Amino acid sequence: MNNSYLSGLLKLKIWSKLVFLSVFTAIFMTIQVSCFSNTDKKTEPESYIKNIVDADGSLKRVIESKVLRIGTDPNSGMPYIKKATFSKDYNGFEADISKYISNELGCSAKFVPTNWVNLYKGLEDNSYDIILNAIEKPEDDKTIAKNIGFSTSYFINTQQIVVLKNNNKTKFLIDLKNKKVGVLADSTAKVLVSEINKMKHAGITLVMYTNIDDLFSSLKKNLIEAVITDTPIGTWNCQDNKNNCKLVGITLLPQNYVIAVRKEDRALLNGIDAILRNGKKNNKI
Repeated sequence: MNNSYLSGLLKLKIWSKLVFLSVFTAIFMTIQVSCFSNTDKKTEPESYIKNIVDADGSLKRVIESKVLRIGTDPNSGMPYIKKATFSKDYNGFEADISKYISNELGCSAKFVPTNWVNLYKGLEDNSYDIILNAIEKPEDDKTIAKNIGFSTSYFINTQQIVVLKNNNKTKFLIDLKNKKVGVLADSTAKVLVSEINKMKHAGITLVMYTNIDDLFSSLKKNLIEAVITDTPIGTWNCQDNKNNCKLVGITLLPQNYVIAVRKEDRALLNGIDAILRNGKKNNKI
């Protein structure tokens, strides 16, 4: 996400009016349940897809190829997307959504792994058809928005505090004053804590990590007193008893996750929007 945009957003909202969400925590308590099964595999697009006007031919191109190419960074990890250890398959709820969209098109899903920083470049270079990987629509980034189109939201992500199970004193942001807090590098949580320190002189010591395992390992070892991370990441790791941690407080800073498509592929984007609407309506997404 564009950090300048997020920083500006936080300055306006952090201590005056934060919008909070909690509904998605319950969803991720059962995140292991896939929304797609190989037994449901289709060879032709659904009828509602066939009714979409395909003026630019992008929808026809993908359907006739029988493959939807999805750009993703598999290092995002669970519960988002991760390459299976003993097969070529990918796991995670974003992998499931990718497979569902592909299936509705009568296609197979082909995951094209790349580094996070190169996701947009790969899309513009036609290395894949879409990006589905925790992408937030960059409202203020005209350079990206000029060449890229974005779908409707498929998920609303939030941030949340995680502490050890025996910690009954820390629940809200105000409780983190003068504490040592771990976040992932270049994350929304990093910007959030930085802005809190800047605006409220909270004295929070920011400890940054490059991977999720080290982040939660440090919490378990009491090297840090709390973690702020995506609610799905927190929920996933709190389900693992070895981490000995829990989510506390309320979810904050909701952000819409969308699918990125080349702007010239308008028909394909319309098809994806139709699939997302249908999937939500039928509780598939």
